[in-house]
Amino acid sequence: MSKYKVAIVGLGMVGLMYDHIAAPNETIYSHSKAFSMRPDVFELYGIDPSINSLDIFNKNKYGEAFTSLSEISELGIDIFVVAAPTSIHYEITKEILEFHPKILLMEKPISYEIKSSHDLVVDCERLNVSLFVNYFRRSLPKINQLRDFINRTSPKKCTCTVFYSGGVFNIASHFIDLLIYLFGDLELNNYQINGPINSDFSAEFFLKNKFIEASFIPLDVGYKCFEFLMFFDDFKVTFDTFGNMSYFKKGGHSILNFGDYLALDQVINYDVSTPQKYVVDEICHYLSSGSGNLCSGREALKTEALINQILVGV
Repeated sequence: MSKYKVAIVGLGMVGLMYDHIAAPNETIYSHSKAFSMRPDVFELYGIDPSINSLDIFNKNKYGEAFTSLSEISELGIDIFVVAAPTSIHYEITKEILEFHPKILLMEKPISYEIKSSHDLVVDCERLNVSLFVNYFRRSLPKINQLRDFINRTSPKKCTCTVFYSGGVFNIASHFIDLLIYLFGDLELNNYQINGPINSDFSAEFFLKNKFIEASFIPLDVGYKCFEFLMFFDDFKVTFDTFGNMSYFKKGGHSILNFGDYLALDQVINYDVSTPQKYVVDEICHYLSSGSGNLCSGREALKTEALINQILVGV
């Protein structure tokens, strides 16, 4: 069977370097690592102007590495992964689309400008390129079990609180997309910008639809983190920066001091170091069946539109 050719464009942290900085007893899956774990399906290439990054890519034996897209014009790349800085997503993607790939997987957001994001989504649709944005929680098995439970039991109402630091685009957007995935389209109810607006920013804001009311609360700390709390009729679900996903059932005091919610037996670790592995699994499923638990460009525009509403009000 012929393999799909994959080009990782941008060998920074998520593209490559997470592998390089991991402790000896850690396995952190960058895009390069995740795709390399399926040599039966993919043939891998790396692209970055940094000679140091190319050397690391080569030393890890991931595949051939190049300094520019022009060097791979004759290779017939099937899948491009855009892991370059968001500020140059638009120009890089425009160049990539000239190669007419089958799939384009892009780090979030598509662009900082909603119009540019929309233009790229339309371009991909016109060229029949499947565009996915790396909101990876859609691909996690435990998230999809939770989604199946919500769809099966149809709880009357859910309230959600997301504590986060590290910016709306970088961190909070993951959970906007997750709530859309779990509960459907959302509308902005209220917001307040916290601090200056650069490429990213912090804000306290509130989203809702007929199933859920969600509060996003920024934390004033010097590192990226989050805690996600969902309260249903008689139980709640929490997960955090470290990958712990816990279920609590209403009825009696918990020794963990969660008020009227009693901790269930299991604390499920959804393996925070390997989400890209699950994304690659879903891409494999998409290639074989035409479907997968991935965030399409159109779906990602919903998250970017909500963020744009906050920015426009400044």
